[in-house]
Amino acid sequence: MATRQGAGSRPPRYLFGDSDVAAHRLHVLSEVFADSSRRFLRAATPDRLGLAVDVGCGPGYTTRLVADVLRPLRTVGIDRSEAFITEARRAGAGDNGVSYLVHDAAAVPFPVGPADLIYARFVATHLRDPAATIRSWATQLVPGGLLLLDEVDSISTTNRVLSRYLTILTALLGHQGNSLYVGPTLSNIAGPGLLRSKIDTVRRLRVPDRRAATMFRLNLETWRDHPFVADTYGADAIRRLADELETEAGAAGAASTTEWGMRQIAFERL
Repeated sequence: MATRQGAGSRPPRYLFGDSDVAAHRLHVLSEVFADSSRRFLRAATPDRLGLAVDVGCGPGYTTRLVADVLRPLRTVGIDRSEAFITEARRAGAGDNGVSYLVHDAAAVPFPVGPADLIYARFVATHLRDPAATIRSWATQLVPGGLLLLDEVDSISTTNRVLSRYLTILTALLGHQGNSLYVGPTLSNIAGPGLLRSKIDTVRRLRVPDRRAATMFRLNLETWRDHPFVADTYGADAIRRLADELETEAGAAGAASTTEWGMRQIAFERL
């Protein structure tokens, strides 16, 4: 069967890449957001599952989280990065019922059978047309299957260094046609006769500034040489920001002025 793109064309390059630095950043992120996602998975999925698919799985942290929390008979992580899938397979060797496949998450059909559950965390931000792609994911569910979205709704901070980083990242994503704060746009994508909403909430998560700075510093390393960034902000400004994030990341204590709002939505396939 021919593969088609959910949004009509191949999405832009994943901004944060799949280097060792990018993988380390996803490890830190997985630690920070694991509890929030775990609560969402438990609240949204009361029944035993056959097949769960984790789209945009990266090195497999979310895939293993889904498998651990929900205990489906089979869990498959898909990602278009061969490097990430290789790392996921290495780290997950011996995990019963868990496997990984190289596949573009924006393309359907998925290379697995119809799923009882599809989960995506921090994926919609990087899609060219999130609504169209996510609707295409719904066609990969069995009737009554669940589509769970775990995406950024907002990030607030009074830390001037973190705020400056967020301003630049928001502009860069906008330049690529993406949105950092994609959560508010996802509530109304169900479409008549396809999906119905079961859960739509925003979970607030306080993150210590030094942890946020660690994630941001690793993020910055993956896109600091992007032409848009160099042309708009200049190498010296980005170098100063990197140094300031490094200082913030090394600060002692657990002070936090930073709060994520995570939009957590569960749709049911009709």
